[in-house]
Amino acid sequence: MPKREADIVREVYTFYVPGKNTPTELLDYIENKWGTTRENYRRIIKKFRDKIKEDLKEKIVIRR
Repeated sequence: MPKREADIVREVYTFYVPGKNTPTELLDYIENKWGTTRENYRRIIKKFRDKIKEDLKEKIVIRR
């Protein structure tokens, strides 16, 4: 994952609350700081989550 995307993910998960949407203020901050859109933010987070799921599946298969 490129450094920029990793930094965005890190900032988002710093304020992550399970079961809650990302606060509008945080989305506005990310848009302004990183020059991105909300749609791009969603793509970055989805890519990160998919990668984590894939890595976990591989580790579970190896351990069996």
